[in-house]
Amino acid sequence: MALLKRFGLRHRLVALFLTLSFTFAAHSLAQHTADEGTASNVGQQASPLSWIDVPGKDDQLYMAQRTQDSTLVLTGNNCFFPRLGLTCLPQKKNEKPNTGDIADLNKSESFSAIGKWDTGDVAEWGLFLEQEGDCHFRVVCDAGEHSAKFEIRMGQSSAVFTANKKAKTQAITGRLRAEKRGFVTLQLISKQASPDCRVLAIELSSPCLKKAAVLRKRWRPAAAHTKFTSSEPHDGPITLWVMEMDAVPGELPFYSPITTPFGYYGPTWQANGKVNSGFNFSMWSFGRGKKAPPIEQLSHLLAAGNRNATLGGFSHEGTGVKIRNWEPLAGRQGQRQALALRVEPGTPYDTYYSYFYANDEKRWRLFGIGNKYNNGKPLKSLWVGSFVEVPGRASVQRTGAYTRTMRYRGWCMDNSGKWYSLDRMATGNVNKENGLTHTDRGVTDDGWFFLQTGGWPFRKPPAPPAIQLAQQTSRPSYLTEQDIKDLNRTPSSIEFTEATQIRKPQTISFSVRNAGNNPTATLYYGDKEALTFTDQWQHQIDLPKITNGPNEITLPTTDHQDTLLLRLKLTNDEGIFWSRKTLRIK
Repeated sequence: MALLKRFGLRHRLVALFLTLSFTFAAHSLAQHTADEGTASNVGQQASPLSWIDVPGKDDQLYMAQRTQDSTLVLTGNNCFFPRLGLTCLPQKKNEKPNTGDIADLNKSESFSAIGKWDTGDVAEWGLFLEQEGDCHFRVVCDAGEHSAKFEIRMGQSSAVFTANKKAKTQAITGRLRAEKRGFVTLQLISKQASPDCRVLAIELSSPCLKKAAVLRKRWRPAAAHTKFTSSEPHDGPITLWVMEMDAVPGELPFYSPITTPFGYYGPTWQANGKVNSGFNFSMWSFGRGKKAPPIEQLSHLLAAGNRNATLGGFSHEGTGVKIRNWEPLAGRQGQRQALALRVEPGTPYDTYYSYFYANDEKRWRLFGIGNKYNNGKPLKSLWVGSFVEVPGRASVQRTGAYTRTMRYRGWCMDNSGKWYSLDRMATGNVNKENGLTHTDRGVTDDGWFFLQTGGWPFRKPPAPPAIQLAQQTSRPSYLTEQDIKDLNRTPSSIEFTEATQIRKPQTISFSVRNAGNNPTATLYYGDKEALTFTDQWQHQIDLPKITNGPNEITLPTTDHQDTLLLRLKLTNDEGIFWSRKTLRIK
């Protein structure tokens, strides 16, 4: 301001304009045709991947492409979307090919522009600078049918510019200040833009960008996997585990279930760290592209903890069964959630019992029960693991630079009823070529394990084969003696007791434990096995009023001359319960 006082009004206005031009990056508009885009050999685009040590972090490195000519080219192929919403547009047939994918960071896809803009959308790039100084920027874009207004920001330096509507592809230029060395992000923030607006590239050029780099990550973070065990010798096979999960709040949602011998179990998590209302209980039967086995070898559900739930299935990554149309955590969506799983090994099925802790009711609730075919090899001991994953396509789920973190603590019980702390966490996800991991894992200050995927750095993995947690001498409040009893039983059951053919039509006996409120029972029968798949049974009848204890029904006359197969289903306010086995009678 002292400089301005030395001049008259006219000179002051000129000086003010020059000052703002330098500080906030004055820009000029220029028209370019679509084929005047950045050549694929400019800047860092043709450079091989290399590694940069993270300053002050001996165990962390950035993956980067260094510039060859003091220019950095930022495109849809190396951008990230911290708020999602944007889309990277594929290259058209008449467009020049670019170096869009390297090391499969974009799933072998190549993008020509960033589109589907709306107010507030952000595209971001990670940079590593070796020097400070002034940079020239050039934004190549097409505003579409409406003018577009953007802010470009690098650290604390920023500029606002407008792209003309209905203009041919245009380049908007200006200046930014590189205020520090090392890691910095460059953001393009939409102040006003329409979905047909396209941003093709941002070029940064300056002598201060010598040896600068664009940081690279996979479009979305690859999954982080682990397993949990106890360091204590146990007296027998593990038959039950309990795991409490606590999602670290962030900006983006993710998927982090428990992994089991049969598949996945657990909820998804919101960006704010709170659990969603639904559960995933996926019990696999066979993989994608595999031939379906005989029906007797299919996984099948035996129970669900809600009478309105659907015992359904899935057929995307593979084929199996899952519980649908029930949101057990609705109204109880906290940041922490405790889950439990119990197994009863058998032949030809291992039976799995899943539970969740209802904090508002202060009790364990049954979620579901399922049979998994074991080919005559019953499970020896129940194990538990987890993963942190982000699903999504390379064009939209560009969030590999942002962390997702889950925390865990757990306990397990052997077949003698003795409890142990799950105090070991397995290492893993180490790249065989470079010895680095895209994950982070360890122990928090307050005694939880944590597992993380995403973020800009790669890490050298922990040295020991497992991460050790201090043993927990006491069990949590949700593992009282009553809680343990609840985890070792189901609310209700219905089972055949005998089948005699003393007269015709036949009389079938069955027993009910806790018929519950508003009970109904259904008999399914036919000459072919259908397990618990209701649509595959040939006949069904609703049974008359049932009571706790022994019950009898008379089977209607049928045309079946040989073996008849039967199965029972009980429905009450506690859920849906199938008989564990199919009854065969002559």
